[in-house]
Amino acid sequence: MKKSITILIISVLSVLLSLNALAQENSFTAGTNMVKVGIGVMSGMNDVAMPPVHISYEKGVWSISEKFTLGVGGFAGMLTTRFIDETSVIWGTCLNGNIHFALLPKLDLYAGYYLGYVSLAEYGFSMGDFSNGFMLGASYFFTSSVGAFVQLGGFGSVSAGVAFSF
Repeated sequence: MKKSITILIISVLSVLLSLNALAQENSFTAGTNMVKVGIGVMSGMNDVAMPPVHISYEKGVWSISEKFTLGVGGFAGMLTTRFIDETSVIWGTCLNGNIHFALLPKLDLYAGYYLGYVSLAEYGFSMGDFSNGFMLGASYFFTSSVGAFVQLGGFGSVSAGVAFSF
């Protein structure tokens, strides 16, 4: 029994060390390009026909220190709502800036600000306005180029998806 447990522990540690070797030490540095595709949840919105979906791009532009990097980019997204038999489409495009914190291997924590334009099309007319706000998120990389993320703010109150780094 002890031998089986020892073999299991050694196997698990070997797999974890192998996965750790595949991932970058700092997953976001100056020169890094990152694309994220996500789906979200909007708070306070009933009758969502299609949840928020978005795509974003960000580039690391300045390594402030070994652990902190400034990234700039943008994102676009949309969602649809339905009330009785009328469908509304909300879409937005924004520019954003984030500070990325490389505190643990494979884990990219970030906080930032976005500014953009959001449009609502419903009942045969459309209107739009500027939008801004803060975002906070984390990406965990399974390999040096593929990971998962979760984010508060941006297009969707909470969103999650796949992150690609290159």
